[in-house]
Amino acid sequence: MSKLKVAGRCLQELLLILLISLIPVGFGLMMMLYQHDQKHQENAHSMVITTIDAMDEALAQSGTPDAAHLGCEELRVTATANHLPLRNAVRGQQGKAVVLLEMGGCRIWRGSASPPSPKEFVHVGNSSRYGYTVTAGYPGGYSAQRTRRALMHTLPALALVGVVTGLIAYWSLFCHRGRRNRTAVHSA
Repeated sequence: MSKLKVAGRCLQELLLILLISLIPVGFGLMMMLYQHDQKHQENAHSMVITTIDAMDEALAQSGTPDAAHLGCEELRVTATANHLPLRNAVRGQQGKAVVLLEMGGCRIWRGSASPPSPKEFVHVGNSSRYGYTVTAGYPGGYSAQRTRRALMHTLPALALVGVVTGLIAYWSLFCHRGRRNRTAVHSA
């Protein structure tokens, strides 16, 4: 064989090994991102449900038949006094979750001094009993920050899987080439 064909075959095998090595890394990254997004979607959804259930229970315990006529201060005392529904809704949720309760012109939230507005993984729910709205989600840029952090923890393991996969592919190609050369010698 000419040197050009040998060089071309070696380059082709190298590219094939690199491609085979990158497949598990790519799929691992895709699955990590998918699971990351699903977890945040589920957290935001469960925060909405938990907050609505807790607020409905707190309003029922306060004895108000029509919460729409409550003033902002009364609604705030009810939202924070009886088992702290807003705080309990977000307890156990990781990160900087945003929960915003709106009834009439009144807005109640936890945390910052100014009312937050969730930008990522936003879920909205309405109370069928009292007519208020709960919005839950995460602030803008939160997902990218969490993805970078998860990537830094996951990438070394995925790279190791890629290297091992590449080594196995190289070994199988090398053994195959050795068998092919031996067969050619015996047949001649």
